[in-house]
Parts: sequence; C-alpha cells; structure tokens
Amino acid sequence: VLVGVVLLSVNCRREAPTPAPTPIPPTVKATTVPPPPPTTPAPTPIPATPKPAPPKPKATPKPATPKPTPPTPPPATATPPPPTAPPAPTTPAPQAMKLQITEPANESIVNSAGIRVSGVTNLDAVVSVNGTIVDVGDNGVFGINLTLLEGPNLIEVIATDIEGRQAAQNITVIYIP
Repeated sequence: VLVGVVLLSVNCRREAPTPAPTPIPPTVKATTVPPPPPTTPAPTPIPATPKPAPPKPKATPKPATPKPTPPTPPPATATPPPPTAPPAPTTPAPQAMKLQITEPANESIVNSAGIRVSGVTNLDAVVSVNGTIVDVGDNGVFGINLTLLEGPNLIEVIATDIEGRQAAQNITVIYIP
C-alpha cells in the first residue's frame, strides 16, 4: 500500500518532497528445519534407600554411690571359736630299703670253693646275687650257695622293692685252695 501525502499550502509553492520509500518488511522465507533427533529417555536414577542411623546411646544415670558405713564391731560374746578340723592323717614315711649281708664277711679268705651268701632285706624286696634272683623268706631272710673261682671273687647283692627303690652291697671273698 502506497500512501501519498499531499501538502497544500497557501501562496507558496513548494515542491513536494519525494516521499521516503516505505520500508518493505522482509519476507519470511520458509526454511526446512530438520526434526530433532529422537531422544532416548534417560534412566531415572533410583535414590538409594538411606540406612537408618544407629540409635544414639542414651545416657544412663549413674547410680548414686552409697556412702560408706563404718564397720560395726562384732558383739562381744564368751563363745569360743569353733574347733579347727584335725590335721589330715599323714602317710607313713616310706620305709628305707634295708639290705644287710650276714655271711660271709667282706674280704674273707676261704679255702673251700663253695660258700653260702645270706642276708636280710625288706619283706617285699626282690634280691639278686651276681645277677641270679634269690627267694626272700617271710621274715626278709635270703640265701644262696655260690662256687668261687681261685683268687678274689666280687659278690654283688642288690635288693629292689615294688616302688623301685634299691639298696646294693658289694663284698669280696678270696678263695685260696
């Protein structure tokens, strides 16, 4: 649309100015806009279940400390103290091993090859003479006959009880034919 303006004036003539061209609004060109790329829905984060906070310890009131009471002395009585238990019976001391050679005497000189070795020991003992076991009688007496060699002869007597205790004696007998 063109609009013209006419100016009229009295006794003056002026040339009418050339009207300024009316700006034409720019035309909008249609442009094709590509469609937006398809959107993949983002996973919805699941909020972590909050762990309940551990319960706060409650202050427990301290029990009132009892006031110490002075000890009361025991009432005076004439009752004697209770008797003490008698001492436990004592086990008799173990009997020492006894061994005594009664014949022959140590360092005896004999002119016969055959001799008798005898002695006394504990009733429960086992006796050996030069490695040979000898019977012990009810009264603890033992004896054995030996044959001597010419010259000095060592005779070893050992007595052992059931508890393993031992007693030993050595004697020498000299045989001169």
